Amino acid sequence: MMTGNPVVDINVDPLDVARRRRRLLLRIGIPVGGVALMVATILLIAFYSYRANSDGVLALSNDLLATLEQRIGIEISGYLAPPARAVRILRDTLHGREFGDRLALVETVGGSLLRAIPQITNLYAADENGNFVLVRRGEAGGDDVKLIENQPGSRRVTWIHRNAAGEEIGREDDPTDTYDPRTRPWYNGARGTDELFWTGVYIFTTERTPGITVSARHRDAHGRLYLFGVDITLDALRIFSRR
Repeated sequence: MMTGNPVVDINVDPLDVARRRRRLLLRIGIPVGGVALMVATILLIAFYSYRANSDGVLALSNDLLATLEQRIGIEISGYLAPPARAVRILRDTLHGREFGDRLALVETVGGSLLRAIPQITNLYAADENGNFVLVRRGEAGGDDVKLIENQPGSRRVTWIHRNAAGEEIGREDDPTDTYDPRTRPWYNGARGTDELFWTGVYIFTTERTPGITVSARHRDAHGRLYLFGVDITLDALRIFSRR
C-alpha cells in the first residue's frame, strides 16, 4: 500500500494564519475574560456583603437579646422584691412572740401587706411545734385567717373570716385538716439558712394551685425556730408576664 505525501498549500502564509488566530483569540478571549472577571468580582462583593450583613445582624440580635434579658431581669426582680420584703417584715415583727400574740399581729400586718402588694396570695407564720397562722384575701375586701393550734395531745384548725372593716363575720373549725407546715418545701428549705429561701414550683395546699414561696427563718435566744412565708401563684406570674 502506497502512502502519499500531504498536500501543502504554498499560497497560504503560516505566519498570517497564526496572526489571525491570535487576533481572533484576543477578540473573543479578552471580552470573555473580562466578563469572567466581572462575575468573579460581583460574587466576591456579594459574599463579602453577605458576611458583613450577617455579622451585623448577629451582633444587633445579640445586643437586643442582652437588652431584653436585662429588662426582663429587672422587671422580675422588681415584681418579686415586694414579697421578699414582706417576709422580712413578718420575721422582724413577729419573731420571738408567743403564738397567741402572733395571731393578732399576723392578721394586722398580713392584711396590710395583702392590700399593699397585689402579687401576694398568702402570708403565714409557723413554729417548730407545728403551730401555724395564715392570712389570705377574703370576700368583699376582707381577710380569711387559718389558725392551727398544735398543742401536745390536742390539735385544732380554725378558719376566721373578717370583712373589709376587720369585723369577724364567721368562724368554723375543720377537724379534717391535716396540714403540717413542717412537711412543706418552704419550711424545710428556709430552716437550714439565714438567707431568704425561694422554693421551686409546687402545689399550694389551701388553694390547690401551683406557685412559689419565699420564706425566712428566725431562731430566738432560747433556740426556738420560727418560719415565715409568702406565696405567689403562677397565675399571678402569668398575668405579670403579659403586661
